[in-house]
Amino acid sequence: AALEVEKSISNLRGKFAEVSRQLAESQRRFSEVSRECADAQRKFSESSKDLLQAQNDLVEARGKFSELSGELSKKSAEFLEVSGELSGVRRQLVKSEGKVLEYSGE
Repeated sequence: AALEVEKSISNLRGKFAEVSRQLAESQRRFSEVSRECADAQRKFSESSKDLLQAQNDLVEARGKFSELSGELSKKSAEFLEVSGELSGVRRQLVKSEGKVLEYSGE
């Protein structure tokens, strides 16, 4: 009977050693996965910051674009105004040339 009890104790020690080994392996894998999760969270945080910066840059670029569009509209209006004035001056020159030609008898 004592032999049976010792054999049973030996089997239990073997099972305990196996379970302890499995537990240590599970803890090692848990630590590894925890590090991977922390790394993924850090990368996500960096990506979020990059995305936020890109969004801010886009808003700033849109503002500059709107500002430049407004300036372009003003310059276009000025160009049309000067072009109209230039046409008026050309008409006056043509009229003046005609009068000069009439006066000189040509």
